[in-house]
Amino acid sequence: MPNIKCVTAITPVYKEPIAMISGFQKKIMRVRAALWKRDVSLRHYYLDDGANMTDFFSCAIKHEVNMGLAKTLVDGYNAAITFESDAVIRLDAQEHDPWKILEIVDCMEHSDVGAVFLPVYYWVEGELRPSMREVQRKILDFSDFLSPVGQMTVLATYNQTFPLGYQAFRSDILQKLVPRLEEGLRVCEEITGKPATWGLDLLSILLIANMGVRIDSFFGGWSTPWKENRTPEHINAQREKARVMVEVAKRLGCKVI
Repeated sequence: MPNIKCVTAITPVYKEPIAMISGFQKKIMRVRAALWKRDVSLRHYYLDDGANMTDFFSCAIKHEVNMGLAKTLVDGYNAAITFESDAVIRLDAQEHDPWKILEIVDCMEHSDVGAVFLPVYYWVEGELRPSMREVQRKILDFSDFLSPVGQMTVLATYNQTFPLGYQAFRSDILQKLVPRLEEGLRVCEEITGKPATWGLDLLSILLIANMGVRIDSFFGGWSTPWKENRTPEHINAQREKARVMVEVAKRLGCKVI
């Protein structure tokens, strides 16, 4: 596989606090300096989804009004493909550690993986943290049910135990994936009667796993979720949206069991 010499990273933004974005930006700059010592360049862009970010921040796309995460990511991936980098990484400012970019580059430089997924473990403060052995076992168990898609395992894991938004793709793989994601958004709207706003990260991993692409997964870190994300109503809503994306994957040709 080609060496990784140039990486493009994208971060969607809607209502994240400016202090959070500023702290995240400083980490990105330190990661860029560390990669530069290894002759790897890092471009980083925000995907402004109605956040009205100032010109101080480099944005690959700007939506004047909020279009939802799914549409924003597809637009961001289309923009990132044009930058002619070797890999494209999607990470969020709230729950993703930019230093993991170094591990992603190492993984892609020393193997023929086409995509890397970094599940972040939801840990609610005050609860007992599971051991790293248990976390790794859960990641492996989830990975075993991606092709064919084990619906029960996917629905019990995605955004219940692991958010899967920290993702990296070789650029040539992403070019093949994006048209299928665009078709997935159309299928999702046919099923629900409204534009998809969420779940593209799940659809991405299901499609990649069923495209015959070699993938790797490793621990993305701990995340303390927003309180509103862990209410029973919100958890049930997330599970239903995940169920729809599994149905979308099925209609796009993925085998579901």
